Amino acid sequence: MGPRSPAVLLLLLLGPIALAQEPAPVELGPPVRDAVTCFEFRVARLAKLEPLAGAWMRYAFSVPLPGGGAARIEAGLAGPRTTLAGLTTEWRKELGSAGWTDEGETAAGADRVLRFRHPKEGALRTVRLIRRHGRTWVLGTRFPAAEESAFAPIAEAVAASFKVTGVPADGVVPVLDGGGRRRLEELRLEIPVPGGVKEVPPAGTWVVLEYRCLVPNGGGCVIAVAASEPEETWEQFLGTALEAYKGMGYPLVEDRREPDARTGAAATLRFRKGEDSRAALFFKTPHAGVGLLFSYLTEEEAPWLEFIEEFARSSKIEGPAKKRSPRLVDVPLGDPVRDEELGIEIRIPKAAKKKDPQGWLKLVWLLELPDGNTGSLHVGRADEGEDLASFVTTVKMGEGGDGFEVVSERRDDWATGASLVLESRREKDRMGSLDFFYETAGRHVMVGFGFTLERTSQWRKITREVLASFRVTAVSDDRLAPPAGAEPSEEGDLVFHAPSKAIPPKALKALKDEVAAALALARDLTGGPAPERKIAVHVFPDSSRVRKVARTTEADAPAAVYVPEGRVVLVNAAPTAGGGRPLGSRCEAVLLAYLDAWLGTPRGLPPWVEAALREAARAAKVAGGKAVPDLKSSPLAPWIRGNARKDPWPPVESVLEAPRAKFGPSRQDFAAYALGIALGLRAASDEKLRTAIPRLLAELRRTRDPQAAQGAALEGIAAKALDAAARAALGKG
Repeated sequence: MGPRSPAVLLLLLLGPIALAQEPAPVELGPPVRDAVTCFEFRVARLAKLEPLAGAWMRYAFSVPLPGGGAARIEAGLAGPRTTLAGLTTEWRKELGSAGWTDEGETAAGADRVLRFRHPKEGALRTVRLIRRHGRTWVLGTRFPAAEESAFAPIAEAVAASFKVTGVPADGVVPVLDGGGRRRLEELRLEIPVPGGVKEVPPAGTWVVLEYRCLVPNGGGCVIAVAASEPEETWEQFLGTALEAYKGMGYPLVEDRREPDARTGAAATLRFRKGEDSRAALFFKTPHAGVGLLFSYLTEEEAPWLEFIEEFARSSKIEGPAKKRSPRLVDVPLGDPVRDEELGIEIRIPKAAKKKDPQGWLKLVWLLELPDGNTGSLHVGRADEGEDLASFVTTVKMGEGGDGFEVVSERRDDWATGASLVLESRREKDRMGSLDFFYETAGRHVMVGFGFTLERTSQWRKITREVLASFRVTAVSDDRLAPPAGAEPSEEGDLVFHAPSKAIPPKALKALKDEVAAALALARDLTGGPAPERKIAVHVFPDSSRVRKVARTTEADAPAAVYVPEGRVVLVNAAPTAGGGRPLGSRCEAVLLAYLDAWLGTPRGLPPWVEAALREAARAAKVAGGKAVPDLKSSPLAPWIRGNARKDPWPPVESVLEAPRAKFGPSRQDFAAYALGIALGLRAASDEKLRTAIPRLLAELRRTRDPQAAQGAALEGIAAKALDAAARAALGKG
């Protein structure tokens, strides 16, 4: 009987270890009894049940150790025709090929204990072979070598508790029809459940159902159902299987990619490692690949192959009725990480572990998901004076040296605010990479993610949530400093920093009232609550600061501008006529500040939503002491009046899919139509239409997924209804 997979095997320390003090008694839990293979033993009370590895195993536990590490304890029954000498040779051969050094064997009564060490991993391992009634039971441990003294008493207590309780029966395979049938509605699959099986947590991300079969004569069997991920093709699904078994150390002995008349499988893979064999049958359905997976003892292969054929023939596999949604888990983020040298702020998943960076990478984290899938997050920075194009080339060359090929490159990604996004992949081990480049006032910054392609949807979710928290904080001048002589004052959800001596009291009060009205309009347009943090407003007596930030001339300086790096609204108390309507400019700046405070990011809005909200804010007028959007007050009103009769409006479908550039100054038709959407939806009698944008924003805040938020908000709303609302509003111009 040989070791199965890279799964850890039981280490039993033989003989007492000399201690300076009398060790505290080991507290063991209740007995674990296996009536089928006739043994029982006890493990530490804090032990946790773990997935099994290898067909011979019955139980596996992890035990936390004082130094922070963990030991693994495993127990099972070897095959009926194995000998003690044969098992000893097999264990040494298998572990030796995996890098373990043989440290000899000792006798413990009628038992034989083998001891191994792994120099690179710093681990110790023992295997206790317990011979009774012509059969061999296996008990073993694996633990950190540095914690040997702490684990020794536990190992001794567990070994002392092990008892053989009878003679196992002679059954080789489980009874196929002994447990009824099990149906998985998601896959529209039905399989027979053999008698005496136990359902266990699936091992790995691709397994959806797993049973441990209690075969009387030992050796056991695993029966599992696997399914392809939504992103995987048929060939990639088979590749996932090959990589999974390869990772467990199983050599491939058969790869048949043609239909099997005996089982109905479209492809069959078989693997063998010593006395442990695996078989995987794959079925192709319209919307997913489905696999039936089996593990068994090599010496009993003939009856097992007959069992597998009968099992497959008794199964019904239709596959899902439609393409499945990805299996996603929530990954909580930690507190913001602010790096002054890089000039950024970002939130990283709580479970991520920081690692030492290398080269142009400045921050690196590794993240293991609850399902065992791992990936990385990293932040890099360009060299001093390096432009964006050169920095992107540097990243491409680095990833190319690691075997990655660029599959897409897109600019101005509105969902993340990145100047450029690179997507790369490495097919040989199914790895993917997403790199987001941001231009800052100093050096350019890249935020990157590495992950397995089969979990692309999960990592895109993590990417959206992490980048929603990302902001550039670096500024190259004092543009965020409050005005000289400013006196801070809190008024509701606003904090004003204004030089009261430089601005007449009456004018300052009117300006504050106007900004407060702008905030009320922002909440009205978005349907959002009061901001979770107060919005800072710096009021300047002239246009110099605002002009500097907005990079405009004196004549065109706006009345206000929002600076996301500092989360501050800069207001020009004495705007010029060339900068547009002061109220509209201030309403737009406060709207952006409110969206940042409410959504947690100034980015991620679908372009048509951002354009609709901004144009509505620009069209604000005072009515009844409130700021309200009005078509005639919009800077676009003259263009609309001059062109409305020509029916210049783009198709609503193209507006909903248009990039941000389409709503710029050169395309007044798109900008005007976005304004029409904002005004038309506000005036709609149908509640679903009227609340479309507020519902979209609320969903975006919850999911960080712009496309999903748009889909949820517009579900049930016909494009014709949206178009009619926009045209009705524009027709009143």
